[in-house]
Amino acid sequence: MPLERGQHQALCARVEGFYELSEGLFELVFDLGQAKHGAEWNRRRVVKEANLRPFSYYHWITGSREPASNVMTRKDYLNDPTTALAKLEEDIQSLAKLYRQLQTL
Repeated sequence: MPLERGQHQALCARVEGFYELSEGLFELVFDLGQAKHGAEWNRRRVVKEANLRPFSYYHWITGSREPASNVMTRKDYLNDPTTALAKLEEDIQSLAKLYRQLQTL
């Protein structure tokens, strides 16, 4: 869905939607991983297996002009929505790929 310049509300709505989707996928992957691997499957392992990178990585890659201190936590995604979309899109793809891999085990 293309966005017109200056439509900040639409951009924020997309960030919120991607955030909810990534959180839901993370929980699905976590639950499926625990069912398949038991107690050895934890949140850190999900992050490692899916190769999820920190927000600071995308802040640097996208060349964001937003001060890094404004985007320290996941709650700050709306302070830098363009960078947040880049991270969340990659997170969703990585988590979906890991979910498919876990299903085939």
